[in-house]
Amino acid sequence: MASKAVGYVYHANRAPSKESTLAQRKMYGTALKQLQLALGDPKLRNQDDILMSVWLLCLYELMLGTSPDGKGPLDWSVHSRALTGLIRSRGKEQFKTKTGRQLFQLSYHYIQIQCFQTGSDPPPEAREWFDAIESSDDGNQYMFMPSFHFGNQAARICKEAKSSCGPLNSTAEKIAAIENAVQTCKAFEMSMNKTIDDLFAGYTASKAVLLTTKLNQNISVLRVSNHHDTCLLRLYTVLLELIQNFISQPDISTMEFFRLLGLQQTCMEESQLRISRILEVLPHFLTTGQNLNLPNWADSLKLMWPLRGVLCSPAAHETQMWMAKQGLRTIAYEGGIMQAVGSFFSNITIYESP
Repeated sequence: MASKAVGYVYHANRAPSKESTLAQRKMYGTALKQLQLALGDPKLRNQDDILMSVWLLCLYELMLGTSPDGKGPLDWSVHSRALTGLIRSRGKEQFKTKTGRQLFQLSYHYIQIQCFQTGSDPPPEAREWFDAIESSDDGNQYMFMPSFHFGNQAARICKEAKSSCGPLNSTAEKIAAIENAVQTCKAFEMSMNKTIDDLFAGYTASKAVLLTTKLNQNISVLRVSNHHDTCLLRLYTVLLELIQNFISQPDISTMEFFRLLGLQQTCMEESQLRISRILEVLPHFLTTGQNLNLPNWADSLKLMWPLRGVLCSPAAHETQMWMAKQGLRTIAYEGGIMQAVGSFFSNITIYESP
């Protein structure tokens, strides 16, 4: 039922009609009822198809896109949190099968994005889950694991920076917290770069060659690199948001203003580097025009969040924003995931030195 609901909403997006809209809503409601019954049965709720059904319902919400009130796909958040509960309930046994590990990979991408969106901590059991996959017979084949490790670390850095800049902290403490976060980001990037270099070393082609060819075996490596750049871009966007909150306050001193201005410039430059790299590999994931080569839904989601990150960043130039929007439009109108062109982006004011 969940699979059919996704199929119906895809066709409704491509060829809108009253009949297709009614069909997708009916199938979605049926899927929710069936899922509720299954989750109430201890013998059924930990089966693979139940986890896959919740993942499909997450996808359904993203394919519907932002609601008219502009608050975003609220049910997507509910289903994303449900994925965490199901993974906890399934226990370590799920990591003993290839299907279980693949389902975890699909699910945890949603979970991690939810952490970034809400500013919350990753699940405390995440390290235990990662260890179980890496210790499996084919654990060394899961190239996505570094992405999950670093994504969790990035989410924690974001939350810590926000917590250190709370209303009870003085302006001096807030500025010091941002300076510390910038240094943490640089150390964080160094460890990420080493992992990326190790991954590329496993291939005969160099990174430069990978960026100018379309070898399918190398796409996974580029996806890991793209995810790492997105984590850093998200970090620097959060820091820019914090800087905006402080630099506009009338009671900061001239010295504090220029310290913040310097931090803002650093974050802008670092963001620009990540944006350039994200867009540099875009043609390898998405080809437009007459020879349209669309990734599958799961891969489209992995591409959607970096491009949304580019649009959220105040460091993006007009041309870069246009490139990101073109990619998102393709994912929306060709791939059917309408949330790619959702409307809830944050606006950040950039202050310049007088």
